[in-house]
Amino acid sequence: MSNWRNKDSVLKAIYMEDYIPDVMEKIDPLLLADRDVIQYAVCIDGCSLEYASDELKNDKEIVMLAVQQDGSALCYASDNLKNDKEVCLAAIGNSGEDVLDDISDSLKKDKEII
Repeated sequence: MSNWRNKDSVLKAIYMEDYIPDVMEKIDPLLLADRDVIQYAVCIDGCSLEYASDELKNDKEIVMLAVQQDGSALCYASDNLKNDKEVCLAAIGNSGEDVLDDISDSLKKDKEII
């Protein structure tokens, strides 16, 4: 469907959909690297980060939005950001100890994190 290649149509579909993965699985892969599309999606469903390009999974602003919406989205972040104290604290603040398995080993030794 050509609408899954059109940024405006995809943004509208994300807005209208109750279950965001239904949209994310259908859109053109190029749009999974589009900052606006991913930013919008993670603000509605943090776990939409799963579908983002590797570059956006390593974008601190995008990942912060995702974990602030749903801390469990940390599992989809880059290893680099799983080692970022600010990102991990935001994820823990949102989802509690459920996200500890996704935090880097070095941060698991940090008393503020634990």
